[in-house]
Amino acid sequence: MSVDNLLRATLEEKYAVEKSYGRTEDEITEHIQVLLEWAKKQPHLPQEIDEKLIKRILRWNKFSLEKTKNKIDMYFSIKNIVPEFFDERDMTSSKYQRHIKSVLLLPLPKLTKEFSRVLLFSYLNNNPDNFDFTLHVKYIFITLDVQYFNDDCLTNILILDMGNATISHCLKNNPVVLNKIRAVIQKAYSDRVAAVHFINLPSYAETMVTLTKSLMKAKMADRVHVHKNYESLHKMVPKEILPAEYGGREKSVNELYADWTKCLQDNNDWILKYGALRSNEKLRQGEPIDADIFGSIHGSFRQLTVD
Repeated sequence: MSVDNLLRATLEEKYAVEKSYGRTEDEITEHIQVLLEWAKKQPHLPQEIDEKLIKRILRWNKFSLEKTKNKIDMYFSIKNIVPEFFDERDMTSSKYQRHIKSVLLLPLPKLTKEFSRVLLFSYLNNNPDNFDFTLHVKYIFITLDVQYFNDDCLTNILILDMGNATISHCLKNNPVVLNKIRAVIQKAYSDRVAAVHFINLPSYAETMVTLTKSLMKAKMADRVHVHKNYESLHKMVPKEILPAEYGGREKSVNELYADWTKCLQDNNDWILKYGALRSNEKLRQGEPIDADIFGSIHGSFRQLTVD
């Protein structure tokens, strides 16, 4: 199963995304070559950095060469700081086969008119014993890696379906680890969140979301939405994007998720390779990377990048 078939972008959409940055193809190529030459001169970095990765990091950092260099460095270096997020990535293993039956994390195939990729999250049943939070953290970064290398979106939109969520599920989500996840995404993935949509939110959780929004920067808080029904969701996320179960016109969740998990298994060698591909800090020239990046970022939600 090809990733391109599941993270779709038409030629017109790809052209429009490139055009939105105001850069010519020659300028983009020149920037990529500068960064490839820079990377070759960094003895601590892998010498097989994919040009696709550089192009997407460059784009998501609005063609700032210095920011892109920092993100490339952090992408490979941060795996030494939190190796537990990137180890044990065999998508063909029995534990991952069990995991994908308990929780869903699914990039939807079509881009919005604003060139955003919608990612759908939900618990697949209401038994918290089936949810392995530690494994799910690894699964998040597997999904992000595949998207990072292959997606032509400008931003991400998150839909969090909490219909099967229980208090026990919530208690399994360690807040310290959640803060580390946020920090890694911020520091190494340049992830730009356009909106977060909650659907089927239990009443007890609405207060938590309201409190969380109060801790956010106003710009991010304005992009967090709670929907009482699918009609409300459709006003912000088009039906053409959504699976049938959400009142949309795409294939069913089961079909889409079967395609996505099959794609991950088909690309298992690549997933294992990039989980293990990291910097060699013994060869780093100059100051060592700050391993205390988690302590240096204050506030669990205030620093999330929005665009």
